[in-house]
Formats: sequence, structure tokens, C-alpha cells
Amino acid sequence: MSTMVAESKVVETKVAETKVAEKKPAPAKEHFWTFEDSISRLITELSNEDAGPRLRACWALSQIGPAAVGAVPALLAALKDPHANVREAAATALGKIHAEPKQCVASLIEMLKDKDWRVRGRAAEVLGDWGRVVAHDALPSLKSIAADSDPSVRAAVAGALRRLNGVEHK
Repeated sequence: MSTMVAESKVVETKVAETKVAEKKPAPAKEHFWTFEDSISRLITELSNEDAGPRLRACWALSQIGPAAVGAVPALLAALKDPHANVREAAATALGKIHAEPKQCVASLIEMLKDKDWRVRGRAAEVLGDWGRVVAHDALPSLKSIAADSDPSVRAAVAGALRRLNGVEHK
């Protein structure tokens, strides 16, 4: 009988240890975001259905600058966003990233025709920042809106033309 009691206690102890082990939470997996993960998440945010996250993603990508080159295709798509603030921020980000010049300059030239004055002005400023070698194709389009109805656009165009003609360096 004493052997049965001892075996019973061993079984009870093992059952108790198993229950305790089952109640312990599994160790949390540590996950560290890489820089690429962050850019990838920002690119994903450019597709968000709400304009706020799209705008913040553009802003964040502009702060990252050239290292966010992987975001250029998504930012080019954002230039067609229904919200003017997002289009303007996407143009700013493309200017700060300063990559894929042919695609960017062509898209920014199209933005000079935008119905929103802020977008036209930002496109002009960014084109001016690209420099004459890259943005020489923009000169005729910039000259064509030099008499824009909005004074802010006219000022942005004048500044861009000065920079592109080598009179002013930004």
C-alpha cells in the first residue's frame, strides 16, 4: 500500500507541475523592425482608405529622404490622390527622395496643370530643386504657368525658373 501511495503522490505532483506549466504564458517573441520594415509599412499606408494616414506617410517618407527610394512608385501613384494635401505631400517626398528623375519630372510636369494652386506651386518648387540637368524638360511647362492666377504659384514658378536657369542655387 505504501508503494501505491508513493506512486499516487508522484502522479499528483506531475499533474500539478503540468497544470502550472500550462498556465505560464509563452515567452513573447521579440520583433525588431528594420528600416526596410518601416518604409514598407509607410508604403502600405499610402494605400489607406483615409487621407490622414496617406498624408502622414508622405510626410514621413519625405523626412527619410533618399533612403526611401523604394517608395517612389507608390509616391508617384499618390500624385493622383483625390486629396490635394496628399498630392502636395507626395510631390514634396519625391523631391526629398530625389530618385527616378525621368519618371518624377514627367509626373511633376503634369502636376503643374493641377486644379489646386498648392499642388501646382509645390510641383514648381520641386522641379526647381531637381536642377537644370534633370528638369530641363520642365522649362517650357514652367514658363507656361508663369502667369498663373495664384500669386503663390507665380512666386514658386519664378523661383524654380531662377534655379533651373542657374541664377539661384537652393
